[in-house]
Amino acid sequence: MNLVITGGTGFVSRWLLASLPEDHDALVLSRQAASPALDVAGRKFRLQATDYSVTSLRKAFAGADAVIHLAAQRHVDADAGDFLKNLCIDTAVFSACAAQDVTNIVFASSRAVYGSQAAPWTEQHTPQPETPYAVAKLQTEVQAAYHNRRGLHIKSLRIAQVLGFGERPASVVPTFLRNAFRGRPLVLTAAGHLVREYIYVKDLAIALLAAVNRPEVAGIFNLGSGEVITLEGLAVLINRVFANDAGIVRSDRSRLVDETSLMDSSRFREVFAWTPYWTMESACWDIRTLLADPAVVAAYGF
Repeated sequence: MNLVITGGTGFVSRWLLASLPEDHDALVLSRQAASPALDVAGRKFRLQATDYSVTSLRKAFAGADAVIHLAAQRHVDADAGDFLKNLCIDTAVFSACAAQDVTNIVFASSRAVYGSQAAPWTEQHTPQPETPYAVAKLQTEVQAAYHNRRGLHIKSLRIAQVLGFGERPASVVPTFLRNAFRGRPLVLTAAGHLVREYIYVKDLAIALLAAVNRPEVAGIFNLGSGEVITLEGLAVLINRVFANDAGIVRSDRSRLVDETSLMDSSRFREVFAWTPYWTMESACWDIRTLLADPAVVAAYGF
């Protein structure tokens, strides 16, 4: 299968590329491509720069069997016009796919479309987005439904919070991991009732492949592990796995956050014959194993 992966040099994309079977090839698209190839897990993939215009994407999609659309700006400032940037990218991707008759598309949406309404959420819950980022994802799901009525098969996956190694260094989980690895206290910057569902990035990579291997399927699907944990519980777990005795402290400037995120992902599991392999604890142990390699530590500044 010939894939095109947008946002192909990002956190999730690299784990996806590392999971690709030998009979799957991928063209990796990125705004910044300093070389014609990307080396992931000892395997080279074609790397191509794009401005995410329809013209650029049409050329990239020529001859593709499927597109996995992961490109997005996560921190969207509506006042700065970033809200429209994601929508424009998504619109261009779907339009270019239609023009090149690439009907098999996987789109990375987000659990954020549900907002803070009572969980657990099914696909039948009315979305209640509370951020510009979530609004943009929901708008793209509407576009996907439009294109699906005209012959495309877009799978919009409402993905839970992703846990993994290699995410943006300033995010909560990488900060916890880095401090635990260095034997430093883990700082809680949020107070209140914060319970969140996570999915390990390796499970997500396999789920994306399961979705793309069903070219005839279209629609909206929740995608999570079904396992939830509090922020403090996550800190305790990471400290235990890394044998970090420095403990946990709460910031004097903690934000009050009341959130419970949990999705019913049974529809995805049934349709795509997928089951998560990793628990929160086994995922943390896997990350610790990765950090046993000095080259990995140096590469990621741990």
